[in-house]
Amino acid sequence: MSVPEVQRPSAQGPATNGMAIASLVLSLVWLCGLGSIVAIILGFKANAEIKRAGGAQSGQGLAIAGIVLGFLGLLSGLVVLLAILIPVLLNNSQ
Repeated sequence: MSVPEVQRPSAQGPATNGMAIASLVLSLVWLCGLGSIVAIILGFKANAEIKRAGGAQSGQGLAIAGIVLGFLGLLSGLVVLLAILIPVLLNNSQ
């Protein structure tokens, strides 16, 4: 007669929020600013969802990173746009 195996409970932590992951990925992709905007929106939504979950979800750091990198992506896009437009506008006025 064989002895049945005892299954031990897994030591898994809370699941990572998918929107937090998507926020970080989109903030890195940028997509001409569109990725940054979506990353910011998803980051804020994920952060709120994680707080509501009361410990059942993780990923708050990912959401915050997505928000910060999203804003940095928008800022860098704006700087590049201004760096292109200002010389063009100055040359046209002369």
